[in-house]
Amino acid sequence: MAESYVKEKIKQILKAHKPRVAYYMPVQTGYGRHGIEDFCVCAYSIWLAIEAKDTIKSKHSDHQKIRRDEIHDAGGIYVVIHRGNLDYLSLLLDKMKLKFEEAQARKGNTHVC
Repeated sequence: MAESYVKEKIKQILKAHKPRVAYYMPVQTGYGRHGIEDFCVCAYSIWLAIEAKDTIKSKHSDHQKIRRDEIHDAGGIYVVIHRGNLDYLSLLLDKMKLKFEEAQARKGNTHVC
């Protein structure tokens, strides 16, 4: 299996959570910033960055580590998803959905932020 397999599975998981999940996949051309995640996601009013890897043994570049730290510092979530933990992404999104719905019920509106 290749990273492209993992990316297709991630897309399926994200699409299952529409309309509360919106995402895009930045196209790296060499002129932009290095280390950008594979999926830029807004899920249940929370910024979620997803880096796709083929296996758990695939290494992060130094630029990816810097990006991960920036997202964490800003209060977002950064996850590395590989073929061995695809179910983690589903569980994470299910948990985010639950928290979003609880906050929605408390506040009486559809936006957490």
